[in-house]
Amino acid sequence: MLSLALADVLHGLVTTCFFYPPILLHQSPVPSIGVKLFNILDWTAWSITLTHMSAICLDRLLAIMMYSRYNQFITVDRARKFTIFCWTAFFALNISYILAQFCCLITPLREIHFYTFGYGEFESEAKLRESPFGGANLFKLTYTPIELFTLTILSISNPITLIQLYRRHKRKMALRIQRAPPMGLGDAMLRRASTMLLEVSMRMGSKHINNNEVHHVASRRANRQQQRILLQAKFFF
Repeated sequence: MLSLALADVLHGLVTTCFFYPPILLHQSPVPSIGVKLFNILDWTAWSITLTHMSAICLDRLLAIMMYSRYNQFITVDRARKFTIFCWTAFFALNISYILAQFCCLITPLREIHFYTFGYGEFESEAKLRESPFGGANLFKLTYTPIELFTLTILSISNPITLIQLYRRHKRKMALRIQRAPPMGLGDAMLRRASTMLLEVSMRMGSKHINNNEVHHVASRRANRQQQRILLQAKFFF
């Protein structure tokens, strides 16, 4: 992940420094050596992005499909060696392409006012004819298969990984339901009684009834009952 992040940052910095100055100055201030250096760094960062995205997808798929043996296949030392090999191999390959003039360099296009990049030609038509590959762009021939391979891995591994994660989640939920203890009749009655007590306490609390008010209401009812009895006694006697 760190190597992939560094490659993306390098690609962004190099592209920004190579893309915006020609737009602002209406000319390309970058010399020929700068154009070659840009192509070396940009293609190297792009190759790291492609290879590491494929490696991460395969790593996640292997971790899900072969969880018990994952540590036997993937180790920190192997991941470190893979990263070092990718950086070294592609950096050396891009330098050799530039020095041998086996490629067309990416440069800001003057006819579109430098608002986009395009593949330039060699420095002269004579060198183009003298090229052992007849002017073919080896950058395209090298990285197009890598790009197609990366797209294939992403298209196949990501859906499989998502399906396996969903199945594992469903299995975990099923195991939790099976391990949950059954609720007996006594537990149900206790829960129902506690719920009823809670409702009664909430109603009592909402009415703000205290003990003094209860005694006052009871004494008033007793006095009214006594007055009714006295009136009935006077009426009959």
